[in-house]
Amino acid sequence: MTEPRARADTWTIGSFAFALLLAITLLKGIRMPSRWAVTHYLFSYELGFMKRAFWGEILRRVFGSWTANYFTLAFVGFAVLAAFVTLIVWRCRKLGDAPERVRFLLVFLALPSLSFAAHLVGYLEQIAYLALAIVLVQSRPRVQLALALTAALLVPLVHEAAIVWVGPLIALVVLVGPATAGRSSRMRVIVAGAVLVMFVAATAFVLVRGQVTPERANAVREKATAYFEFRPRQDAFQTLTIPLRDSLRELRGWWARTDVQIDMAASFAVFAPGAMFLAAIAFRRARANETDRAVRLAMYALIGAAIAGPLLLHFVGRDGHRWNALAALNAGLAALTVLTSRSAAPVQVSATSGGRSRLGIALALCLWGVSADPVFFDAYGPNHAPFASQIRFVIDAVRTGNRSWWLPEQGR
Repeated sequence: MTEPRARADTWTIGSFAFALLLAITLLKGIRMPSRWAVTHYLFSYELGFMKRAFWGEILRRVFGSWTANYFTLAFVGFAVLAAFVTLIVWRCRKLGDAPERVRFLLVFLALPSLSFAAHLVGYLEQIAYLALAIVLVQSRPRVQLALALTAALLVPLVHEAAIVWVGPLIALVVLVGPATAGRSSRMRVIVAGAVLVMFVAATAFVLVRGQVTPERANAVREKATAYFEFRPRQDAFQTLTIPLRDSLRELRGWWARTDVQIDMAASFAVFAPGAMFLAAIAFRRARANETDRAVRLAMYALIGAAIAGPLLLHFVGRDGHRWNALAALNAGLAALTVLTSRSAAPVQVSATSGGRSRLGIALALCLWGVSADPVFFDAYGPNHAPFASQIRFVIDAVRTGNRSWWLPEQGR
């Protein structure tokens, strides 16, 4: 009885340490949802079909006039973030005692990308990541496949860029998860490909049919501005109308600036180390888990596409740090998917050479992730333990009872 009890005690101590690490990572970036985020929650189909309005339409039908209240939308944003984090942590519990468990958790739970995700509470991309998490934790084959296809069909209606955020990841989950358990290698690849085809078709439909004229965007803006309790971000409505060619033209001049290039170099220094380590875990376990060459190559392709996908948005959008953060987050989610797949098996690692070296690297990356300052691109700075400013804010806000303290500043 001594050995099981010792193992349980180790798990208890380790779980507490990892929970503390995750809490520190999230608290670095957490804030109330920004005006930009809640403005996108106000898009709906009241004036006809358009892109990025599916989530707002759901909220309008569920909450009715309550969607005019900032705190209602803030509650929804925090609920989505909490659900995503909870499901991912739940999935992490399935890592078992594999040698990669400690290394993976040290790096993944300290990722600056998770701080960034907390900072982006309320952004539409979090709906896509929640959909991914729901598919990932599902253990019933038919249900998982149905959820994956549903996500591929509906998530592009939330945001047309969802295919590069989570498309390859959801296909990877289907490829290695219960959805294709017991099927031939060829059929596994075909089913995963069908999910991607569904994603592409839904995205193409939104891009073609969801275009909005400037006149209609102005009508949406005027209605939302008159309806919401404070002035929404007026520039957020421009995302409905800006053509791709205009974005490409603007970005050519943007990337030519020296200050932007230096800023991006610093951003890669923050996000790239953890992303590279987690990507190595994902590729290594893909090679170890799969003996079939076609499935293994498909796993390689999906892992690579999941990491590279957000980086492609550097060519169409100026939220550079955001894309770097999502690429690193995708590396971690790809590794988690492969490590907890139905075919995952422990990889034997020497405790005296390679194992210790990789553990040392993981610990260094953990410390780097905790200490690094991700750039949040919106004038907010990351917080650090003991988070005195956040604690003081909460105490003062509760004492005064002034709800305006919780509202985001104008322009943010």
